Amino acid sequence: MDDPELPEPASCYERWVAAALDHKALEMIAGARDEAWRLCGWLDGKLVEPAALRTIAAPVLGSVFATSATQVKEALRRRLAQTVGGALADRLLPTLQKREPNELLTLLLEPLELPPLLEALYQNFAAKGFARPAPNELTALGTLLTKVDHVGLRIWHIYWTGTPEEARALLARLPDDHFRVFLKYALAASGVDIARLILPSKGRLLVDSLLAGDRMEYVDLAMLAQALVENGEADLLDRLIPFVAQRPPEEIRALQALAKYSPEIPETFQLEVELAASHLPQQRGMGGFIKRLFGKDSGQG
Repeated sequence: MDDPELPEPASCYERWVAAALDHKALEMIAGARDEAWRLCGWLDGKLVEPAALRTIAAPVLGSVFATSATQVKEALRRRLAQTVGGALADRLLPTLQKREPNELLTLLLEPLELPPLLEALYQNFAAKGFARPAPNELTALGTLLTKVDHVGLRIWHIYWTGTPEEARALLARLPDDHFRVFLKYALAASGVDIARLILPSKGRLLVDSLLAGDRMEYVDLAMLAQALVENGEADLLDRLIPFVAQRPPEEIRALQALAKYSPEIPETFQLEVELAASHLPQQRGMGGFIKRLFGKDSGQG
């Protein structure tokens, strides 16, 4: 006669015992059952004094949390949602639930502090290239930043939600070290508007970051050059000489027009623009057609 099929473990403690039996760890059951019973009862919703949970041995914590990972995850999400809201809790959860069992227990027992959670959010956004979050996340983040400031998150929140003027005003006030960190991630993000990052007195930092991040191919060089000239930083154009010849014809012609009316542009840059322009195909038009046809200008006899 076949052995009757045992029912699935229903409680946290039953799952822990079943896992121990599967691994033939009878000694562990005997030595840790009181602590496991206490911890499992708490995970199942029973009232247990926090002090009685803090003294539980690390191996018991690890084994119970492993056999009841779903309950631990749900408990952690509830705690996070009470502090940062459900949308941001879902963003933080995958990272925080990987922490060591003793750290998880601290998160579940102790009051959650906003500063470390905001830093964890910042690192999460950074790991994802600061892709624009969902609207409900942006709303929740804005609420949190009214309670506790985080410079990095405040910059990105305004960049995501504010007007271009608001974003530029904030970025222009940033200390150079904060602006440099912002540029590192902003220039790597997809769809970034370079024009919003060209700010008075910040040109050198922007050029440094563009060159360091190998991002020049994504920049309209004529637009960048004009902004640097307007901001009184035309001297930086010398560093961009290697990229002139690679630009499309319309950018080279725009650079040529800019150089014609901007004597402050370094001569070396102007010469490179003229050299690049000399290699462009002749623009089509009636005059060009007649010249190609007869080998002379239309005004010649």
